[in-house]
Amino acid sequence: MIIFLLLLCGVILSLLQTSVPMFTTILYGCDLLLPFLVYLSLYRSFRSSLGIAIVLGIIMDVLHSGMFGIYTTIYIWLIVFIYWFQKVIPFNRILWVLISAMGMLFETLLWVLLLWLHSGGALPVIQLKYIVTPFFAMFIIAPISFVAYAYVKSAYERLFFVVGSSAHQKRLS
Repeated sequence: MIIFLLLLCGVILSLLQTSVPMFTTILYGCDLLLPFLVYLSLYRSFRSSLGIAIVLGIIMDVLHSGMFGIYTTIYIWLIVFIYWFQKVIPFNRILWVLISAMGMLFETLLWVLLLWLHSGGALPVIQLKYIVTPFFAMFIIAPISFVAYAYVKSAYERLFFVVGSSAHQKRLS
C-alpha cells in the first residue's frame, strides 16, 4: 500500500512539474521529483526505490516533450549513486539538499549534451539562466520538500498505525 502512495505522490509531483506555469517558466524546468527520489532512497529499500524511480521516469518521459528515456536514465543513476554514497558517507540533511542540487545540475548538463549531439556537433546557444536557475532553486525547493515528505510519512503512520513507527509505539505505551 505504501508503494501505491509513493507512486501517487510521484505522479502528482510530475503533473505539477509539467503543467503548473511556475515550474515550467519561472524556475526553467526545475525537477520536483529529484528531492522526492532522494528522500525515497533514504527510507526505502534499493529495489523498491529503483522500481519507483523507473516507473516515475517513464511517466516523466511520456509527459515531457523531450527525448524519451532521459528522465528514466537520470533517476536510475541518481538512486544508484545515493546507495553507493550512503555506504561511503553517512547522510545528514545538508547532504540531501546538496545531492538534490547536484542531481539537478547533472540533469541540466545532460540535456545540454544531448542538444549538442542532436544538433550535429554545433554547440547550441544556451543561456546561463537555464543551467543556474534550476540548480539554485533546488536549494530552496529541496528543504521544503523534505519537510513535506516527513510530514506526509508521519501522517500516514498515524492514520494506518504502521507497526514500528513512533506513533505506533506511543499507542502501545
